[in-house]
Amino acid sequence: MAKVADVLNRPKIRVKYHILDQDIDEFLHRFAHQTQIVPGATVTGTVPDDPKDDMFISTAVEGKARYLISGDRHLRDLKRYHGIRIVSVSHFLALLNRFERRQDTQGSE
Repeated sequence: MAKVADVLNRPKIRVKYHILDQDIDEFLHRFAHQTQIVPGATVTGTVPDDPKDDMFISTAVEGKARYLISGDRHLRDLKRYHGIRIVSVSHFLALLNRFERRQDTQGSE
């Protein structure tokens, strides 16, 4: 949780995404209530070019994630791991927008 707060409070991030203190507080509150803590230590040797990234794969597997969202090239190059789609933030946001549009369309019928 502290790492997420640290990243969100970085001046470059706050300016780029127009993040206010209230936004960070709300996000961290939701994040704390909608996350699952896992050891992140079961998968090794998955990302040979950057073994430190194995912990992210482990975390996604242990948490039964459907998506792993990352800006890291080594992870994104994998594209998938055991059914988990590995995508960039922009790709994931596009998927969410499509999903929301479908929900809106279905709700108005």
